[in-house]
Amino acid sequence: MTTRLSLPTSLAEVVVEELAYYGARGLETGGFFIAPRGTSDVSGIAFAGESGIVRRPDLFQISERALDVLFNHVDDHDLWLPCHIHSHRFAAFMSPTDASNGINVEGFSCTIVPDLERPSVDAAHWNWWTF
Repeated sequence: MTTRLSLPTSLAEVVVEELAYYGARGLETGGFFIAPRGTSDVSGIAFAGESGIVRRPDLFQISERALDVLFNHVDDHDLWLPCHIHSHRFAAFMSPTDASNGINVEGFSCTIVPDLERPSVDAAHWNWWTF
């Protein structure tokens, strides 16, 4: 499924750089696209830091506490998080872990970027879902 988000190429390049950094270490990672409330124009990215984050081969987890801090921050600044983004080692598919433990809220989007060591900057090569 495609998304209705407007993602500038410059931000896609930043995403790929971050994912490839962790991908070179064999680790999945991710974050969230940020947009002004009421728009679908992505204006920034909130990448996962260290606190409350688990990165392993084939697993990327964000704690409830880390999500709470992030969602409160964007809410306080009249922003929203329209899409979660994360890498996969090989293919961009909705894994059983993604499906059961992801943010499956109606209207929320997720994109999975394949080939974590050498991800494509072309967002058309990513796989998109809207719940």
